[in-house]
Amino acid sequence: DTPVILATNLGREGELVRVVPLSELDINEVDMLTVVIVGSSETKTVDTGDGKTWVYTPRGYAAKEGTGIKQNPHPESVEGEGEEASMTLRQAQGEAMPGARP
Repeated sequence: DTPVILATNLGREGELVRVVPLSELDINEVDMLTVVIVGSSETKTVDTGDGKTWVYTPRGYAAKEGTGIKQNPHPESVEGEGEEASMTLRQAQGEAMPGARP
């Protein structure tokens, strides 16, 4: 089930951050002081040993079938971004570049 993060009163007294499954979301828990973040079909939750829940979405949508995102046939650069904003496909996918420092 898709995780939803509800964060109420952020930075204020009574701050509360919780994670609920989308199927169990009660809209009455959401008000003007609540930030709502809805995960994707790939979003995961991890319960830590200290009782906290971490939420993350793995990268790699371009490689996922059915997303409509096309792989660049010229991996040396991403088209249409201008020279200073240009990046290689490997950089965009988070792979190490030859000669890059660890």
